[in-house]
Amino acid sequence: MITNQTITLSDGRKLGFAEFGDEKGRPIIFFHGQPGNRLFYHPDNSILLSLNARIITIDRPGYGLSDYQPHRKLLDFAQDVVELVDTLGVKHFPIMGFSAGGPYAVACAYKIPHRVTRIGLVASTPPMTIPEISKKMPVPLRINYLLANYAPSFLRFAFNAYWRSSRRRPNAFINLAIKQSAPVDREILSDPDIYNTMLEVWKENIRVDSQGYALDTEILMKDWGFYLRDIKTDVYLWQGKADVNIPSTWAHYIAKEIPRCKSTFFENEGHFVLLTHWKEIIQTLIYD
Repeated sequence: MITNQTITLSDGRKLGFAEFGDEKGRPIIFFHGQPGNRLFYHPDNSILLSLNARIITIDRPGYGLSDYQPHRKLLDFAQDVVELVDTLGVKHFPIMGFSAGGPYAVACAYKIPHRVTRIGLVASTPPMTIPEISKKMPVPLRINYLLANYAPSFLRFAFNAYWRSSRRRPNAFINLAIKQSAPVDREILSDPDIYNTMLEVWKENIRVDSQGYALDTEILMKDWGFYLRDIKTDVYLWQGKADVNIPSTWAHYIAKEIPRCKSTFFENEGHFVLLTHWKEIIQTLIYD
């Protein structure tokens, strides 16, 4: 595991990333959720080693080691990905997007389809501006949606205040997240290895300013600049039916809209199917 790496992009920004698994293995570009950053990974690294797989996780702008990029759009991130993989000597690659990382995965499939071999969406955030989606938002997401679209300055203020308070008690956020999760997710997140991983991820989030997180929220709550039906890459989708963060109806919408999407739904599983089905997901993305 090499967790603290950066490259300098063509516009002068630093882009942070981490690598897990087999350093000479088949690469997968991984887009973290929200909150999240390059430190989020499955704590059992032996799974990646057994599959000869190499996970490259990127900090989005304003997260972790990546410099903030004001005024960016969802599709802009594809250029950062291209510059990173070119630096690493990776020509073609699959992308795995978890939760809020899902929109960035499909954005790359739309923007750089000649580089992306396939996409894996795990408990992915859908386009929030679609009426079919927005009318079924959980309350916390609806609040973010309204603030992002009608009071973005207050959204940024709220995140900044929460960041300051969280620095005094970082464990409180993880404990609250566990409490608000589906019962099956509470069991997963209470595992000591996973709990400690999530805590380190959150500490890295609040180590830097909240502006990257706030802008990320705004981006995900607004129009993406393309339609899911325009995605021509093979897409694999995994979703837990007991997910309280991403309703399964949203996943059905994504699967319906993307022409070449193969979906798998798990009974009695929640948001963190990424961790419970890690090996299966990795195998699907790197092997024909």
